[in-house]
Amino acid sequence: MLFSREVENAVDGRLEFGVSGLLYHSDMVLYDRESMGRWSQFSRKAISGRFAGQELKWVPSAQMTWRAWKKKHPDGRVLSTDTGHHRPYPQTPYDGYDRSPMPMFKVPTARNDLPMKARVVGLVLNGEARAYSVAGLRTGTFTDQVAEQSIRITYQRGDRHFMAVDSDGNAIPVVWSYWFAWQAFIRRWAWLKKLR
Repeated sequence: MLFSREVENAVDGRLEFGVSGLLYHSDMVLYDRESMGRWSQFSRKAISGRFAGQELKWVPSAQMTWRAWKKKHPDGRVLSTDTGHHRPYPQTPYDGYDRSPMPMFKVPTARNDLPMKARVVGLVLNGEARAYSVAGLRTGTFTDQVAEQSIRITYQRGDRHFMAVDSDGNAIPVVWSYWFAWQAFIRRWAWLKKLR
């Protein structure tokens, strides 16, 4: 997920964020370096500190395979692991996590619409949330109604690229997620739709 760093009442109008290493409902917790407050990634809100309750603006971004990115952005730049620090960047503490049917830590609710580790793509438009099951989703363009607006969804299965735009052609932020995480945070309106 990509957020604007512009936050009301921040000293310079913008905050700088880091990864706290903590989890909240099995999802990453950020911290801001100004107040050291904690921010929940999925709820997009500060959960402690001076900015508690404030929400970050979620902005559109693209997730796709490296091959698709290189083809679409041949002059694109990527982060280097040549940072001057000796760290095991390729190692992950989550090795094998995708193959396990359960999350590493318990989540507060578990709706059984899908298996807990099923992949979904979620979006929120004008306060209404929607999750789309990735399993069986074919490459193509689809339409849907969200918050009484018509949206257009494009999915490229081979590129693992999912994009949504509103009726004016403006990109809508989307996030790839496990079902258990999406429904834990968006449980008030975690509407699920299967596009076939």
